[in-house]
Amino acid sequence: MMKTKNLILVLTLMLSASFASVSAQEGRSREQGNRPDPKEMKEKIQTMRSEFLKKELKLTDVEFKAFIPLYNEYADKKFELGSKAREVGHKLRDKENRTEENLWKVIDSDLDNQIKEAQLQKEYFYKFKVVLPAEKLINLKRAEIKFMEEAVANFRRQEGKDRNRSDSGENGRKREYRGPNRPQ
Repeated sequence: MMKTKNLILVLTLMLSASFASVSAQEGRSREQGNRPDPKEMKEKIQTMRSEFLKKELKLTDVEFKAFIPLYNEYADKKFELGSKAREVGHKLRDKENRTEENLWKVIDSDLDNQIKEAQLQKEYFYKFKVVLPAEKLINLKRAEIKFMEEAVANFRRQEGKDRNRSDSGENGRKREYRGPNRPQ
């Protein structure tokens, strides 16, 4: 159960990281109501994560070139598993569908997803061991968590800046609300 919570946290953080990078790099577009292209967002996240892992794991250029394409493939498959599980969970948890039977389906689906993710991780760690030493693979989990924590922190900082920017006038001061009876 704890692994499930950690996995859900990691997946949530991955999504948050994607929004963090978009918020930071596409702030003006968001203010104008434009949504970033999901493909561009994914590429930005992959680039940020790749550079982070290179630094944290102290990958050589040869290791980096061999490992990162495999890792991105793994991360995509892992994200897809999580997306499917969340979709099932949301459908079955709706108030209209919230029955004892459906809640058990959510639990079963979650447990099946954990098994699939563990199998996926095992499959890819065997692929990773061809290009990385065991010590770097052991440090991979820690690096993934650290990346997500930093991405979430950046997202929260950026969201705070965006809120302040939207509450501020051009000169950076907070705009004062002027009610209907106060002169503008």
